[in-house]
Amino acid sequence: MEEVLKAAKRRGMEAEIFTMATRQTSAQFESGRLKKVETSLRDGMAVRVIAHGRLGFAAATMPADPLRLLEEAVATAEFGKEAGFSFPSAPKAQRETPVFDE
Repeated sequence: MEEVLKAAKRRGMEAEIFTMATRQTSAQFESGRLKKVETSLRDGMAVRVIAHGRLGFAAATMPADPLRLLEEAVATAEFGKEAGFSFPSAPKAQRETPVFDE
């Protein structure tokens, strides 16, 4: 994900990424006995960009190439609404404040 953000920044764009991971387990019973258990995993990713002052968006499940998703978001920005805002910047690392108990 960092590579997508860095690639957008190199091109003078703002970007934000959403990721999702879900795990679903189902159990099937027959005559009061466990018959089958299945688990499925799903990943997803969405990229939103501000390119040339316009919003672009792309999303995919199980994205194999996050940089391609960035390119797709940039392509949609051509038709996107004008962005009258900026994405928030990443928070700076906070230093841990020492605590002294007496």
